[in-house]
Amino acid sequence: PSTSFSIPIPLNSLTDNEHTITVYAEDMFGVKGDEATVRVRISLEEPKGSVNSPTFEETVKGRVQLAGVTSDKNGIDRVQVSIDNGNTWNDVAGTEIWSYEFDTRLLKDGTHVVFLRVWDEYQVQGLYSSLINVDNTSPEINLELPLDDSTFTTGTVFLSGQTTDNIGLEKLYLQITNMNANQSEIPMDLAKR
Repeated sequence: PSTSFSIPIPLNSLTDNEHTITVYAEDMFGVKGDEATVRVRISLEEPKGSVNSPTFEETVKGRVQLAGVTSDKNGIDRVQVSIDNGNTWNDVAGTEIWSYEFDTRLLKDGTHVVFLRVWDEYQVQGLYSSLINVDNTSPEINLELPLDDSTFTTGTVFLSGQTTDNIGLEKLYLQITNMNANQSEIPMDLAKR
């Protein structure tokens, strides 16, 4: 007669990697039947990954290299990044230690999400994210006063104008250069005025 069987094996009793499971039956007289063998792949957790540079504290411009690390007990098959909210994915160079170079001018200035997708050798996928700060646009400045070719004889010279930056202005510098080459320039720091 045929007998069905079910043998539960707790997954946490196994380890990552490939295993062979062999089952055989023995009748009541000690006659052993043929062995049935199956190979199974065990992945107890998704692969780990991170973007290590640039860090969130850095602001980048122009060409930049993203770099990071991944790990998994079953090995890393491939790694991809997305800099457009997951609409497109790009293969990186390397696996456990990886890098990807791109031109930040493809992005608007500001903070953007970088997605990292990692597959282990058994095609289990992990998804991670990081942030990148981009600033490719220089501040704009407009000097309104004094007017060009103004003449002053006494009193105070008033400077007036405005400056803007789409991320935020940190410092404003003023440099006054005497047209007489024998006299030195007059440096001034107008930070946060």
